[in-house]
Amino acid sequence: MIKTLYSLDSNWLPTGLDLLNSDGVFVLDSVLDPALCSRLVSAAKDSYDRIVSDIGAKKLQDAGESGVVRFPLKFRDEFLVLLCTPQVEECVTRLLSPFAICHLMNAILLEPAENALTSASRLFQSTFHRDFPRYTGQVPLSLNSFYCLTEFNETNGSTQFKLGSHRQPNSDLAAIGGPSVSVTAAAGSVIFFDSTIWHAGGTNLTASARVGVNVQWTHHWIKQQIDLVRYLGIEMCERFSPQIRRRLGMESRVVTSLDEYYVPPEHRLYKGGQG
Repeated sequence: MIKTLYSLDSNWLPTGLDLLNSDGVFVLDSVLDPALCSRLVSAAKDSYDRIVSDIGAKKLQDAGESGVVRFPLKFRDEFLVLLCTPQVEECVTRLLSPFAICHLMNAILLEPAENALTSASRLFQSTFHRDFPRYTGQVPLSLNSFYCLTEFNETNGSTQFKLGSHRQPNSDLAAIGGPSVSVTAAAGSVIFFDSTIWHAGGTNLTASARVGVNVQWTHHWIKQQIDLVRYLGIEMCERFSPQIRRRLGMESRVVTSLDEYYVPPEHRLYKGGQG
Protein backbone atom coordinates (compact mmCIF):
# COMPACT_ATOMS: atom_id res chain seq x y z
CA MET A 1 0.00 0.00 0.00
CA ILE A 2 1.17 3.53 -0.78
CA LYS A 3 1.03 5.55 2.41
CA THR A 4 -0.81 8.87 2.72
CA LEU A 5 0.48 11.60 5.02
CA TYR A 6 -1.34 14.77 6.06
CA SER A 7 -0.02 18.26 5.48
CA LEU A 8 -1.30 19.48 8.87
CA ASP A 9 0.82 16.87 10.64
CA SER A 10 4.01 18.63 11.77
CA ASN A 11 5.95 15.41 11.30
CA TRP A 12 4.98 14.75 7.69
CA LEU A 13 8.31 15.79 6.14
CA PRO A 14 10.71 13.50 8.05
CA THR A 15 8.21 10.66 7.69
CA GLY A 16 7.89 11.37 3.98
CA LEU A 17 11.65 11.43 3.48
CA ASP A 18 11.88 8.02 5.18
CA LEU A 19 9.16 6.69 2.86
CA LEU A 20 10.97 8.06 -0.21
CA ASN A 21 14.04 6.15 0.91
CA SER A 22 12.23 2.87 1.62
CA ASP A 23 9.21 2.73 -0.71
CA GLY A 24 10.13 5.44 -3.20
CA VAL A 25 6.71 7.14 -3.00
CA PHE A 26 4.14 8.66 -0.66
CA VAL A 27 1.02 10.85 -0.92
CA LEU A 28 0.61 14.16 0.89
CA ASP A 29 -3.03 15.05 1.36
CA SER A 30 -4.70 18.51 1.21
CA VAL A 31 -1.99 20.57 -0.46
CA LEU A 32 -4.21 22.42 -2.96
CA ASP A 33 -7.73 23.61 -2.17
CA PRO A 34 -10.70 22.46 -4.30
CA ALA A 35 -11.27 25.84 -5.97
CA LEU A 36 -7.64 25.98 -7.14
CA CYS A 37 -7.84 22.41 -8.42
CA SER A 38 -10.92 23.32 -10.45
CA ARG A 39 -9.20 26.35 -11.98
CA LEU A 40 -6.13 24.30 -12.84
CA VAL A 41 -8.23 21.56 -14.49
CA SER A 42 -9.80 24.21 -16.74
CA ALA A 43 -6.37 25.70 -17.44
CA ALA A 44 -4.97 22.26 -18.29
CA LYS A 45 -7.74 21.60 -20.78
CA ASP A 46 -7.26 25.02 -22.37
CA SER A 47 -3.47 24.48 -22.51
CA TYR A 48 -3.98 21.16 -24.27
CA ASP A 49 -6.25 22.80 -26.85
CA ARG A 50 -3.52 25.39 -27.45
CA ILE A 51 -0.72 22.87 -27.88
CA VAL A 52 -2.87 20.84 -30.27
CA SER A 53 -3.46 24.02 -32.23
CA ASP A 54 0.26 24.83 -32.23
CA ILE A 55 1.79 21.49 -33.19
CA GLY A 56 -1.14 19.28 -34.21
CA ALA A 57 -2.83 16.26 -32.65
CA LYS A 58 -1.02 13.82 -34.93
CA LYS A 59 2.42 14.84 -33.72
CA LEU A 60 1.33 14.30 -30.12
CA GLN A 61 -0.31 10.99 -31.00
CA ASP A 62 2.79 9.77 -32.86
CA ALA A 63 4.90 10.61 -29.80
CA GLY A 64 2.53 8.73 -27.49
CA GLU A 65 1.62 12.02 -25.82
CA SER A 66 -2.04 12.59 -26.54
CA GLY A 67 -3.37 14.40 -23.50
CA VAL A 68 0.08 15.70 -22.46
CA VAL A 69 1.04 19.39 -22.23
CA ARG A 70 4.75 19.97 -21.73
CA PHE A 71 5.24 22.98 -19.47
CA PRO A 72 1.71 24.41 -19.49
CA LEU A 73 2.94 27.59 -17.75
CA LYS A 74 3.86 28.71 -21.26
CA PHE A 75 0.12 28.97 -21.95
CA ARG A 76 -1.49 29.74 -18.59
CA ASP A 77 -0.14 31.68 -15.58
CA GLU A 78 -2.25 29.62 -13.17
CA PHE A 79 0.43 26.91 -13.16
CA LEU A 80 2.95 29.26 -11.55
CA VAL A 81 1.65 28.25 -8.11
CA LEU A 82 2.93 24.71 -8.67
CA LEU A 83 6.51 26.02 -8.64
CA CYS A 84 6.20 27.53 -5.16
CA THR A 85 3.82 25.34 -3.13
CA PRO A 86 5.23 25.48 0.42
CA GLN A 87 5.10 21.73 1.08
CA VAL A 88 6.80 20.94 -2.22
CA GLU A 89 9.41 23.62 -1.56
CA GLU A 90 10.18 22.01 1.80
CA CYS A 91 10.56 18.53 0.37
CA VAL A 92 12.65 19.61 -2.64
CA THR A 93 14.96 21.68 -0.44
CA ARG A 94 15.47 18.92 2.13
CA LEU A 95 15.89 16.04 -0.32
CA LEU A 96 17.87 17.84 -3.02
CA SER A 97 18.99 21.41 -2.41
CA PRO A 98 17.78 25.00 -1.97
CA PHE A 99 19.21 25.51 -5.48
CA ALA A 100 17.33 22.61 -7.13
CA ILE A 101 15.57 23.49 -10.39
CA CYS A 102 12.47 22.40 -12.24
CA HIS A 103 13.39 19.70 -14.73
CA LEU A 104 9.95 19.45 -16.30
CA MET A 105 6.28 20.25 -15.76
CA ASN A 106 3.77 18.12 -17.63
CA ALA A 107 0.01 18.45 -17.43
CA ILE A 108 -1.51 15.02 -18.10
CA LEU A 109 -5.14 14.56 -19.08
CA LEU A 110 -5.88 10.82 -19.09
CA GLU A 111 -9.07 10.52 -21.10
CA PRO A 112 -11.55 7.63 -20.83
CA ALA A 113 -10.23 4.47 -22.48
CA GLU A 114 -12.94 4.37 -25.15
CA ASN A 115 -11.35 7.44 -26.72
CA ALA A 116 -9.12 5.73 -29.30
CA LEU A 117 -6.65 8.62 -29.51
CA THR A 118 -5.83 8.44 -25.83
CA SER A 119 -6.23 4.76 -24.99
CA ALA A 120 -3.55 3.30 -22.73
CA SER A 121 -1.94 1.45 -25.62
CA ARG A 122 -1.14 4.77 -27.32
CA LEU A 123 0.34 6.60 -24.35
CA PHE A 124 3.97 6.56 -23.28
CA GLN A 125 2.80 7.46 -19.76
CA SER A 126 0.87 4.19 -19.57
CA THR A 127 3.94 1.99 -20.02
CA PHE A 128 6.25 1.31 -17.08
CA HIS A 129 9.18 3.69 -17.09
CA ARG A 130 11.52 5.73 -14.91
CA ASP A 131 11.41 9.51 -15.19
CA PHE A 132 15.13 9.60 -14.36
CA PRO A 133 16.35 6.39 -16.00
CA ARG A 134 19.60 5.80 -14.17
CA TYR A 135 20.55 4.17 -10.89
CA THR A 136 22.04 6.58 -8.36
CA GLY A 137 22.35 4.35 -5.30
CA GLN A 138 21.61 6.12 -2.03
CA VAL A 139 22.10 9.60 -3.50
CA PRO A 140 18.79 11.12 -4.70
CA LEU A 141 19.26 13.29 -7.77
CA SER A 142 15.67 13.82 -8.86
CA LEU A 143 12.24 14.10 -7.21
CA ASN A 144 8.72 14.23 -8.65
CA SER A 145 5.78 16.11 -7.18
CA PHE A 146 2.67 14.93 -9.03
CA TYR A 147 -0.25 17.24 -8.28
CA CYS A 148 -3.62 15.46 -8.37
CA LEU A 149 -6.13 17.97 -9.74
CA THR A 150 -8.87 15.33 -9.77
CA GLU A 151 -9.16 12.25 -7.61
CA PHE A 152 -6.75 9.45 -8.48
CA ASN A 153 -8.04 5.92 -8.03
CA GLU A 154 -7.68 2.52 -9.65
CA THR A 155 -10.86 2.98 -11.71
CA ASN A 156 -9.79 6.21 -13.40
CA GLY A 157 -6.25 5.09 -14.19
CA SER A 158 -4.24 6.23 -11.18
CA THR A 159 -0.47 5.83 -11.36
CA GLN A 160 0.94 2.40 -10.49
CA PHE A 161 4.29 2.02 -8.74
CA LYS A 162 6.75 -0.81 -8.22
CA LEU A 163 7.49 -0.08 -4.57
CA GLY A 164 11.19 -0.11 -3.73
CA SER A 165 12.26 -0.37 -7.38
CA HIS A 166 14.26 2.87 -7.04
CA ARG A 167 16.70 0.88 -4.88
CA GLN A 168 17.37 -1.73 -7.57
CA PRO A 169 20.18 -1.08 -10.06
CA ASN A 170 18.77 -3.33 -12.77
CA SER A 171 17.46 -1.34 -15.73
CA ASP A 172 15.35 -4.25 -17.01
CA LEU A 173 11.74 -4.09 -15.81
CA ALA A 174 11.37 -7.87 -16.08
CA ALA A 175 14.13 -8.28 -13.49
CA ILE A 176 12.44 -5.97 -10.99
CA GLY A 177 9.64 -8.40 -10.17
CA GLY A 178 6.92 -7.91 -7.59
CA PRO A 179 3.43 -6.48 -8.00
CA SER A 180 2.59 -2.91 -8.91
CA VAL A 181 0.51 -0.85 -6.51
CA SER A 182 -2.01 1.78 -7.64
CA VAL A 183 -2.06 5.04 -5.76
CA THR A 184 -5.25 6.40 -4.21
CA ALA A 185 -5.26 10.16 -3.69
CA ALA A 186 -7.89 12.84 -3.27
CA ALA A 187 -7.97 15.91 -5.49
CA GLY A 188 -5.55 18.45 -4.07
CA SER A 189 -3.03 15.81 -2.99
CA VAL A 190 0.57 15.56 -4.17
CA ILE A 191 2.23 12.25 -4.99
CA PHE A 192 5.92 12.57 -4.14
CA PHE A 193 8.18 9.95 -5.68
CA ASP A 194 11.81 9.26 -6.36
CA SER A 195 12.22 9.82 -10.10
CA THR A 196 14.06 6.51 -10.50
CA ILE A 197 11.09 4.40 -9.34
CA TRP A 198 9.31 2.31 -12.00
CA HIS A 199 5.76 3.57 -12.56
CA ALA A 200 2.98 3.80 -15.16
CA GLY A 201 -0.41 5.39 -15.62
CA GLY A 202 -3.39 3.03 -15.57
CA THR A 203 -6.45 2.76 -17.81
CA ASN A 204 -9.27 5.22 -17.25
CA LEU A 205 -12.51 3.25 -17.09
CA THR A 206 -14.67 6.21 -16.07
CA ALA A 207 -16.47 8.81 -18.19
CA SER A 208 -14.27 11.74 -17.13
CA ALA A 209 -10.63 12.69 -17.64
CA ARG A 210 -8.16 12.10 -14.81
CA VAL A 211 -6.11 15.29 -14.59
CA GLY A 212 -2.79 15.94 -12.89
CA VAL A 213 0.41 17.93 -13.28
CA ASN A 214 3.75 16.19 -12.87
CA VAL A 215 6.60 18.47 -11.77
CA GLN A 216 10.08 16.95 -11.65
CA TRP A 217 12.98 18.54 -9.75
CA THR A 218 16.73 17.99 -10.09
CA HIS A 219 20.00 19.52 -8.96
CA HIS A 220 20.79 22.76 -10.78
CA TRP A 221 23.72 21.20 -12.67
CA ILE A 222 21.52 18.62 -14.43
CA LYS A 223 20.16 19.62 -17.83
CA GLN A 224 16.45 20.35 -18.04
CA GLN A 225 14.18 18.51 -20.45
CA ILE A 226 13.45 21.87 -22.06
CA ASP A 227 15.58 24.98 -21.53
CA LEU A 228 12.82 26.69 -19.60
CA VAL A 229 14.24 30.19 -19.53
CA ARG A 230 14.66 30.21 -23.31
CA TYR A 231 11.27 28.52 -23.80
CA LEU A 232 9.34 30.96 -21.62
CA GLY A 233 11.47 33.96 -22.59
CA ILE A 234 13.57 36.26 -20.41
CA GLU A 235 10.85 38.92 -20.32
CA MET A 236 8.32 36.50 -18.85
CA CYS A 237 10.78 34.97 -16.37
CA GLU A 238 11.87 38.35 -15.03
CA ARG A 239 8.30 38.99 -13.85
CA PHE A 240 8.62 36.15 -11.35
CA SER A 241 9.98 36.21 -7.80
CA PRO A 242 13.71 35.50 -7.21
CA GLN A 243 12.86 32.05 -5.86
CA ILE A 244 10.77 31.14 -8.93
CA ARG A 245 13.51 32.40 -11.23
CA ARG A 246 16.01 30.19 -9.43
CA ARG A 247 13.69 27.18 -9.67
CA LEU A 248 13.31 27.78 -13.41
CA GLY A 249 17.09 27.69 -13.81
CA MET A 250 17.77 31.38 -14.38
CA GLU A 251 20.78 31.24 -12.04
CA SER A 252 22.35 28.18 -13.66
CA ARG A 253 22.29 29.02 -17.36
CA VAL A 254 25.15 28.21 -19.72
CA VAL A 255 26.90 31.18 -21.30
CA THR A 256 26.89 31.33 -25.09
CA SER A 257 29.80 33.72 -25.69
CA LEU A 258 32.94 35.16 -24.10
CA ASP A 259 31.15 38.48 -23.76
CA GLU A 260 28.63 36.73 -21.50
CA TYR A 261 31.43 35.00 -19.61
CA TYR A 262 33.56 38.05 -18.84
CA VAL A 263 31.08 40.07 -16.85
CA PRO A 264 30.94 41.13 -13.18
CA PRO A 265 29.77 38.33 -10.83
CA GLU A 266 26.37 39.92 -10.24
CA HIS A 267 25.62 39.75 -13.98
CA ARG A 268 26.76 36.17 -14.60
CA LEU A 269 24.23 33.73 -16.02
CA TYR A 270 25.62 30.94 -13.82
CA LYS A 271 25.65 32.26 -10.28
CA GLY A 272 28.34 31.09 -7.85
CA GLY A 273 27.77 29.68 -4.39
CA GLN A 274 25.24 27.03 -5.41
CA GLY A 275 27.26 24.03 -4.31
